[in-house]
Amino acid sequence: MLFEDQIKNWRLKFEKKTKLAIGNFLVDFTNHLVGRTPVGDPSLWNDPPEPGYKPGTLINSWYTTLAAPYVGGVRRQSTSGADSVRQARQVANVAMGKLIYITNPTPYANMIEYEGHSSQAPAGMTRITAVQFFNTRKLRKAFRDA
Repeated sequence: MLFEDQIKNWRLKFEKKTKLAIGNFLVDFTNHLVGRTPVGDPSLWNDPPEPGYKPGTLINSWYTTLAAPYVGGVRRQSTSGADSVRQARQVANVAMGKLIYITNPTPYANMIEYEGHSSQAPAGMTRITAVQFFNTRKLRKAFRDA
């Protein structure tokens, strides 16, 4: 095998492993973010919910996009956040080398994240998840598991 072919094979293996590691990291991050996101429980609130309130909008409205943040509406309610995780899995397949955004368009997301409007997540969701994930141990684990 020519040296050039060896380099090409090494590069292809490296790209495949990097793509898998980034995808695993993104999905794991999103799973933890969804797990930290509170699902509205009106029994914990000072004021009654609006008529027809259904919990699960915040947890199911995490959008993972490439190149630009999501600017549309919220998803249907789901107390599991399955749509948020499913979209992260889809984006993970093409995320290598691209800027990744994880956003939530619900109008009260910032109040929960920064103003302590949830007794279930008094310190927010995204900042805690980011601190836990953006350290070298998590990154090394993502590459090791790829």
